[in-house]
Amino acid sequence: MGNTKKEEETKRKGRSKRTGRKPSNYRYDKLNDAQKMKPDVRARKRADRAKREAEAKAEAEANEADADEEQEQPETTIVVVPKRLPLGPCCPDQVAIAAKNEQLLIELMRKPQRAFDSVTMRPDIIVIQAWFERKYRRHMPHFREYLREQNIRTTG
Repeated sequence: MGNTKKEEETKRKGRSKRTGRKPSNYRYDKLNDAQKMKPDVRARKRADRAKREAEAKAEAEANEADADEEQEQPETTIVVVPKRLPLGPCCPDQVAIAAKNEQLLIELMRKPQRAFDSVTMRPDIIVIQAWFERKYRRHMPHFREYLREQNIRTTG
């Protein structure tokens, strides 16, 4: 049989949160028709709580004193200096430029990402990804020219 609406409203839901209460610490009060904590147990609990609060207060004061000491020390800040690209040519001579172009083409073709050509509808265009451009930004001018000479179509 189901419970009535009133029983469902008054029914306790979930686990009881009142832990640590032993029946031996309580006695029945006939006047109020309720269980009351014994005086010696109440005094012991008050003393324990006062002790915990005093310890917490002392710890908070100690933390404030530590914070004051930390504020007296000069603050050190970490300054990040951006990496500057060296000025001047990226490669010393034409032989080095040709070798670098070949190396870049090999790396680009290792895992090629392709785009569709709108005219032929074939994936003929090689996508130069952002990480590749960031990594080799000093070499991009002569590498793009090399790709044009080789008739390799790229994006960007």
